[in-house]
Amino acid sequence: MRRLLVARFMITALCLITAAAVAPAHGDDEASHIVKLENRDFDGINFKGQTEFEIHDPDLLPKQLVRAIEQTGCRYKSELKSRPVRFLAIQRRRFAIVPCFAMVGRTQMFDLADLRRPQLQLFAIAALDRGFITAPEPGVIGWNSEKNVFEVEIRSDLCGDPASRYIYRLSQYDSGPSLVRIDVRKDGCRQDDGWATIWEAPAWPKREDLR
Repeated sequence: MRRLLVARFMITALCLITAAAVAPAHGDDEASHIVKLENRDFDGINFKGQTEFEIHDPDLLPKQLVRAIEQTGCRYKSELKSRPVRFLAIQRRRFAIVPCFAMVGRTQMFDLADLRRPQLQLFAIAALDRGFITAPEPGVIGWNSEKNVFEVEIRSDLCGDPASRYIYRLSQYDSGPSLVRIDVRKDGCRQDDGWATIWEAPAWPKREDLR
């Protein structure tokens, strides 16, 4: 019985340690992720072994990221306390997802591979009767860590209007996320409707098929 209690305690402790390692940082701990460098034109970013963390205070953001955001015209300060900038560590890559104030959700994503020069990512989206285009603010960008995909939702601020969801995969060899699927929901407000797939990327032909 005693061994069982000890085993349960150890499992619980391990779960808490794991959760702390992957959970977003909040409160005073946010400042510890950003290393302010007064004599440099960029700041350091320390994930501290975490897969993600959030910044709610615009004054804490790295100066190089602020420059990159402001060049796009994104109004990121308006709702930062409720919609923070989210920093992600995915395999060996680093990203920052930035909310932009709008009537409907809009976000941008920056690749932090070059720490001094964050690169705005463009996402492929469907254009009516025109195939595909790329957009810097495709919708609400989220990372699904269980499926290892980015999910971008585009919806209206009115119930009854349809919503769409774009699924992107990330490869270490790609410059950015690759579109692999498009889902739609008839009513963006009704969660019980579920998503219906309307497009899925076909498999590329093999090299021998092209000969």
